[in-house]
Amino acid sequence: MKGPRAHWNMAQMEGTIPAFQKFLKQERFERIIEIGTGSGMFTRALAEMFKGPIMTFDIVIRETRVELQGHVDEFIKDVFDPLVHELIREQITSEGRVLLLCDGGNKPKEVNTFGVYLKPGDVIMAHDFGDEIHEESVKVEKLEPFYQDLFLPVCWMCKRRSHE
Repeated sequence: MKGPRAHWNMAQMEGTIPAFQKFLKQERFERIIEIGTGSGMFTRALAEMFKGPIMTFDIVIRETRVELQGHVDEFIKDVFDPLVHELIREQITSEGRVLLLCDGGNKPKEVNTFGVYLKPGDVIMAHDFGDEIHEESVKVEKLEPFYQDLFLPVCWMCKRRSHE
């Protein structure tokens, strides 16, 4: 990231922001759903790259949390709570292509719980791939590797729901 925000501290590897910039220029989504807001720095960076609606979920507000504004809807809720689960399911299954980012406290459970709702062409990503989540922990069928050369070096799994 260039300019005044280049110093932002986020739990992402160097190269993550340029990877997402390239990806979001090449791929079009109706909305982004992020599980695991953390400090909000990555969410804020996403909001600069993506002008559509972003929903972000976390179970706590951290002391270091930045303010999120504009087209970002922030929810301080447990994504596994039945009502929140239903809200996320509705957002994934509604019309339009979705990017689902799993970066909360239980990435395998997040991927396997919400990945089943993806429509053909939707994309699911999980941070800390190879550390907190592994290929064998992904149980969702009909997910194909997507943009692996771009995201594996920055520890993000990226898969697309196949059209089959």
